[in-house]
Amino acid sequence: MALSKTMICNMAIGWLGGTLVTSVENDASPEAALCRTNYDVCRDAVLEERNWSFAIVRKALAPSGTPPDFGFTNQFTLPADCVRVVDVSTNPTFNRGIDWEKEGNQLLADTTVLYIKYVGQVEDETKFSDGFAQAFAARIAMEIALPLTNSPEFQQQMQQLYAVKLERAGTLDGMQGTNKPTMKSSRLLDVR
Repeated sequence: MALSKTMICNMAIGWLGGTLVTSVENDASPEAALCRTNYDVCRDAVLEERNWSFAIVRKALAPSGTPPDFGFTNQFTLPADCVRVVDVSTNPTFNRGIDWEKEGNQLLADTTVLYIKYVGQVEDETKFSDGFAQAFAARIAMEIALPLTNSPEFQQQMQQLYAVKLERAGTLDGMQGTNKPTMKSSRLLDVR
């Protein structure tokens, strides 16, 4: 079943014991209104927490044309969907690190081309992993718990739930990818 905004919000509302909604966009309930208010900010906050495999984007950047006043020779405008920079290099294989700084929506560096990997702002719920969706729903529940339940204890429980869901989802997501080659020493093999 494809994830949707309403499904994610209903997970959060359900953990709080609230009344589930048929459409978070059209429902007039306090639960739906709070979900709408917090949805985008919570999504981006959870995206920012980890290097989610479904959200990693690679781009080559050219200098913006206006160098910074001092400190570096060039500045590069970050893509509009960049939530967090993961890696920066002068080489597309990312095997050469460089000195760089992020200031506002600019990366500053002493090079004429930058290759970056970043966590992108994924808005399409069908691209979310199931673990991310659960962590995201727990984050929403944490944010709307106090206004819905008026219980700081319940909000704290949702904060703990969020930490558990985030850790579990991050661990599973981190298991994806290729295996790193193992180092084998021919000298050790020759000794045998």
